[in-house]
Amino acid sequence: MRLLERGRSAGDIRQDVDPRTAAWWLVSLLAGRSFRAAVVPDRDKVESELTELTLGALLSRGDGEP
Repeated sequence: MRLLERGRSAGDIRQDVDPRTAAWWLVSLLAGRSFRAAVVPDRDKVESELTELTLGALLSRGDGEP
C-alpha cells in the first residue's frame, strides 16, 4: 500500500485510485494466478492482457487525466 501511496504522490499512479483498494486488487490478481494456470488454455496471453489492463487502470497518463 505504501508503494502505491508513493506512486500517487509522485504522479505515477492516478490520483483517483485508492492505494488500499488497489493493493487488495493486486493481491487478488496474484492469488488467482495458480487458478488461471490450471484452467486457462492460453494463460500467457491472458496474463499479459491482465497486466496491461492493470497498468492502464493504475498508471497516470501524464497529461493530467486519469
